[in-house]
Amino acid sequence: MRRRFVIVGIAALGLAVAAGCGGKKQEETAARVNGQDITRRQVQDFIERQSSGSSGGNLTIGSAFLNELIVRQAERQKAKERGFKASQDEITQRLEYQKDLVLVGTGKPWEQWLAENGRTQAEIEDDISAEIVIAKLLIPDSDRKAWFEKAENRKALAEQPQFRDYVIYRRVVVGTKDGAEALRKPLAEAKEADVAKLVKDKSQDKLTKDRGGLLAALKGAFPPGQESVEKAIYALKPGEVSAPLPYEDASPEPGASPAATQWQVLQLVKHHAAVTPTLQNAAETIEQAIEGTDQFRYQKSEFDSELLGKAKIEIVSPRYKELEPGYQRNREQLEQRKKLTGGAGGMGGVGGAAAMPPGAGGAAPMPQTRTAPK
Repeated sequence: MRRRFVIVGIAALGLAVAAGCGGKKQEETAARVNGQDITRRQVQDFIERQSSGSSGGNLTIGSAFLNELIVRQAERQKAKERGFKASQDEITQRLEYQKDLVLVGTGKPWEQWLAENGRTQAEIEDDISAEIVIAKLLIPDSDRKAWFEKAENRKALAEQPQFRDYVIYRRVVVGTKDGAEALRKPLAEAKEADVAKLVKDKSQDKLTKDRGGLLAALKGAFPPGQESVEKAIYALKPGEVSAPLPYEDASPEPGASPAATQWQVLQLVKHHAAVTPTLQNAAETIEQAIEGTDQFRYQKSEFDSELLGKAKIEIVSPRYKELEPGYQRNREQLEQRKKLTGGAGGMGGVGGAAAMPPGAGGAAPMPQTRTAPK
């Protein structure tokens, strides 16, 4: 999935934050791929993260997501076999933007969001690592370079939020200038864990008060009439609070009477300076663009069919036994293909794989979905 911002009240970016994982989940083995277990808990967590909390009680839904986990497990094992790794720098680069998405989308610090969603940073980093190594397996460097070298693609990259200059900030709205002035010191000195409560108790801004007052905006993308807000924000250092500024509701309720002038103070949370896209720092965006093409999806389907045909897949849990006939048919089709081609094998990777005629392989795997917060 595309990882983007949400700009609450400012139409410029988009949002993706993960649904919560809650409740006690079973640890029994659901399936094994070449001897490596996939538990029922992993299936349930995966369903919740990918489908915004859809129930895993539906057999078809559960089996479909287990199938996707099996595909991913087989791909990750093949990537490891070929020596593909994710460096900590690669993981951290993608993680930092996810943290911004979570903060802006929920108004919650990263550690709080993790705790409330029953996740750990180690799990998130493992998800990111899997994405990276699988992408290295499936997308040759030559394909990445060819995509990046197109002028129109580099231009599009430069417009992506993660490469542009943006700010994350708080807005606290009150009725009087004196009231706004009185908030400056408490807001600047409040501990991170106490800020959300302070904003909720004091702010009259219905749009942001339950999200810790948080907003995000690209430089130069503030709405008309907000020039003073942009100037004030960019004059601050992280943690600093602005002097009181007049506030006018940009989206009043239909039919509402003109409100008396309100006042706001702004606190800079983070300033992200613009960066130049490169093959390295734009790897995730490049991968997503290539993965979205029909050619990639078709070649990946063929690659995965052969990969699963060669893997030892055991469906352990009775609730997912409906998957077994499909894997068996895939193995049989692979054997037939070997006989027809004299035993020649593929597995060269998606980018250079020879495409088979439609229907020659087994059932196509479930569409691949990023495991980032959404």
